[in-house]
Amino acid sequence: NDSAIWWYRSKILNKIGFDPLKELELTDNVIKTNLKSYQCWQHRKWVLRNMKKKPNDLNYLRQRLYEDTRNFHAWSYAIWLGEFYRMYDEVLNLTTEFIDLDKTNSSAWNARITLFKESKKDINEELIFTFTKITVDGGNESCCNHIRAIIAIESELISISIKKTREFLEKFPNDKSMLILLLHLLDKINDYSEHEKICSHLIKIDSLRKRYWKLVMKKDSKYV
Repeated sequence: NDSAIWWYRSKILNKIGFDPLKELELTDNVIKTNLKSYQCWQHRKWVLRNMKKKPNDLNYLRQRLYEDTRNFHAWSYAIWLGEFYRMYDEVLNLTTEFIDLDKTNSSAWNARITLFKESKKDINEELIFTFTKITVDGGNESCCNHIRAIIAIESELISISIKKTREFLEKFPNDKSMLILLLHLLDKINDYSEHEKICSHLIKIDSLRKRYWKLVMKKDSKYV
């Protein structure tokens, strides 16, 4: 069991003492051959917690992310780094860097909203940033989910979000992600005037989920 091996290693090292830099080097060697070794990423956190002089591991993380930009374990580590060092802005900048490479990177967006809650960044600017990414070459589910998360933090931004979503759909009326977002936003303010119309359109263009949208059209709370 890999988890047990790493656990025993940490217990033994605590007893006999160890060189943190050499232990970081070990985790580096393991992660380079297995980027998704959850246990090794966790061990790396343990090493940093036990260092008197804590290094800034952001550059190391950046290198690993360029090897696999959607690595969920690496992005979880990014969230931990941001919280551990209280360097929210620096890690948010890292998410921007990788979202610029691929605006559908859901792992980067997830890290972004998690750390945004702890940062002092302007939520209005965050909303503008997200819509800018959507309008580059079409909508995407990751951006839309981020907007939903922003609304959950600041409900007063619903109106401007609806306005911007409508503007987008005027240009791209068949964008499924944005149609779903509009449906969600209107439901949040109890405006069901377009509910049937939007669902009918989704039934036509989202054939894989046709039955689902028929159920949503009925306003069954289990499916909205």
